[in-house]
Amino acid sequence: MASISNTDYRIFYDQPVIVTATAVNYSGATFHRLRLEVKVNGTPFEFSSPVSSDALTVSFDISSAFRALADSHQYAATTLNVYPVLTAKVTACSDYMIDGEEHQGVDPSSETTIGPLYAGRLSDMERLAETVPARYSRKPASSPEICFTGWQHLAPVATGESLAPVVPSVTEVTVPVGSPTGSAANIYGIPAPADGYELRFINSLGVHENVFLTGLPIEETNIQTDQYAIARQETLTRFSRRIAIKQNNHEVWHMSSPVLDRPWQQWYIHELLQARWAWLNISQQPASPRYVPVNILPGDNVNGRDRQKASPLTVEFDLEFDINGSPLL
Repeated sequence: MASISNTDYRIFYDQPVIVTATAVNYSGATFHRLRLEVKVNGTPFEFSSPVSSDALTVSFDISSAFRALADSHQYAATTLNVYPVLTAKVTACSDYMIDGEEHQGVDPSSETTIGPLYAGRLSDMERLAETVPARYSRKPASSPEICFTGWQHLAPVATGESLAPVVPSVTEVTVPVGSPTGSAANIYGIPAPADGYELRFINSLGVHENVFLTGLPIEETNIQTDQYAIARQETLTRFSRRIAIKQNNHEVWHMSSPVLDRPWQQWYIHELLQARWAWLNISQQPASPRYVPVNILPGDNVNGRDRQKASPLTVEFDLEFDINGSPLL
């Protein structure tokens, strides 16, 4: 019977999930392929590869099956601790042909379980070092994070061991004045400035986080206008005229981070700017938030540290609202 000899994965599915299987050698087969039957939370997928008598072992990357099922998951700013949890059941079997007779699904292996796996991915450096982050957050501990007093700071939990992970979740911590102790010791509370905003997002480890922006925003709207001629039967008092059609009624706010140290600047560039899901609280009120979906748009080139200049470390980026019209009306 076919066999699954090895599986290689970590706690996240948005990266290679490798299954190595070995087929039975069928002497005289003119065609032989090894097929992997994968059921992710009950949804079937198939992977296959041709094999030969001198190469019966094949490795498959089945991460696409997890991503195909999880891409339909819809995140929301206020729906915390609801994240995809996926488990796969994997079986290997053979399809071959001898003397013109086709055989399918022959000699299936015993079923192997992979998971549970969670949304998120390891960085390339973590994959090279074969390590897993200590918690569902990559915020550095080089200096305290500036937060607004009275607001909720989202604190992801620890990840646990690589093959026995803790279920991803976040806790809401009310930001006190100054530097607290305990689980939220790496934050520092200040009164919210007049142009301070909370930005929530899904980080690269698949959970909610938030960051507080203190830079002065610059607002603009990129309106595209197309003019068309409307032909009419002309008289002495009636003429053909043109009409202007407007599109792209999306506001863009140009934002800037506060002054950062180098680890925090690296976090802004390689973590925050990479987020696919983000929401801005445009009410500026912690008790009655109004989260509007936004797209984080970095420039073509984002400037990091420049040791030839004495300028402070900041990161500039754009927030494009994913709604038509003004976010304040």
